[in-house]
Amino acid sequence: FVIKKLKHNFILKSIRIDLQLDNVYITSDKIGIRYCFEQILNNAIKYSFDNSLVTIRGNEKQLIIMSEGYGVNSRDILRVFDKGFTGSNAKNYSNEATGMGLYLVKRIFNQLNHQISMESIDNITKIIIKFKD
Repeated sequence: FVIKKLKHNFILKSIRIDLQLDNVYITSDKIGIRYCFEQILNNAIKYSFDNSLVTIRGNEKQLIIMSEGYGVNSRDILRVFDKGFTGSNAKNYSNEATGMGLYLVKRIFNQLNHQISMESIDNITKIIIKFKD
């Protein structure tokens, strides 16, 4: 549903999507999960290179969203989920960054007993979501 909602944004930047999902069925809050995925994918679009790839792979225990783009500086990675924090790359490549999106995602996931983390090496950023058992 979220990918369909954001398809226009993917098309505008010529970003391809590679879905590798193993019959994923997650028992969780539908509205909260949708909001979180929309925020994460919006960020992936916003900070991805044109003509790049967003890969979404996962199963019922874990979901990984990888994007090719500007990445997150190593000094910023521990703060990306802090309220109001916008990393140096966000300031350089987007004037829309408020520092609230990932903060709210983290709060919602915490309330749902899911875990979220981020890794960024060179131009590849990974969001890792671990779902509660």
